[in-house]
Amino acid sequence: MSDKWAERQVRVMVDCGVSLANAQAAVAFALRRLPQNADPETYVLPAALLEQNVADPALVQDARADFYQQDHVPATYKRILDARPVP
Repeated sequence: MSDKWAERQVRVMVDCGVSLANAQAAVAFALRRLPQNADPETYVLPAALLEQNVADPALVQDARADFYQQDHVPATYKRILDARPVP
């Protein structure tokens, strides 16, 4: 069930203009958090899982590390993340 669901979700997102890599990453995010035996068509992630304090330095560092590890993110974007103005 989840394979067909995932394919359908990726197809719809791509049709809406989302890049293939971003669509696949979004679906993978949802499937990683889906409880075992849950139906992806009806399951809703708990709000507490989605709400995070974006000012928390530990979360910022975790997001930064995750961003750098993503194969679908071009190296240019990775360099931009830590770019500093030239004095």
